Amino acid sequence: MAELTGSEILARSLKNEGTDILFFLMGGPMLLAESSCIKEGIRPLDVRHEQSAALMGQAYSRLLQKRCRSPPSAWRRAVQASSI
Repeated sequence: MAELTGSEILARSLKNEGTDILFFLMGGPMLLAESSCIKEGIRPLDVRHEQSAALMGQAYSRLLQKRCRSPPSAWRRAVQASSI
């Protein structure tokens, strides 16, 4: 029985949900997740700030009529920042 890492499970789950691009904030713990997403055919797009990732994901989903998947906390902070 083959063992999967959490990053591989994450990448496969995102691919199964139809994700083709991933807006995220790169960091040391994300290296394996990024490489697993690349192996699954998901294009990673590194941003400088968490709110940027949430807002870019929202704009991407509106323009292409696709669902946006982002952590609720990131989206909530992005909405709060954009309403100031």
